[in-house]
Amino acid sequence: MKKPCRISSESCKPTPLTFTARSYAAKCKTALAAGVGKKNNLEGQLSKVIVPQIDLKDAPVGDVLNFLADKTEELTGGNLVPNFIYKGSPEQRENTLISLSLRSVPMTEIVKYVGQLSRSPRSLRRSCRRN
Repeated sequence: MKKPCRISSESCKPTPLTFTARSYAAKCKTALAAGVGKKNNLEGQLSKVIVPQIDLKDAPVGDVLNFLADKTEELTGGNLVPNFIYKGSPEQRENTLISLSLRSVPMTEIVKYVGQLSRSPRSLRRSCRRN
């Protein structure tokens, strides 16, 4: 015969882990309220940049990446200036052609589509600038 499950007063006593978990949860809540976290990284910032319209027909991938960097700078008023790097050869940069037509799309999606169309991996990293 099974005994009914009971919660003992021993299992409900505070432990050091309980305090650690509560402290961590409080720190996370504070950080999220301050805007720190995933949405504040480069990908989060680019996802907030909405491109009203983009129409490309047989444009070299190098020119597309330059256009996207300029468009991001324009749409953010210069607050965000990405540096898109294509790791192919100079010939691939000129001969890989992109055709794309989109409306009201986040910049992250456009970068993703360009990567897929050019068969290039993409990664978003913040780099340091030296003056």
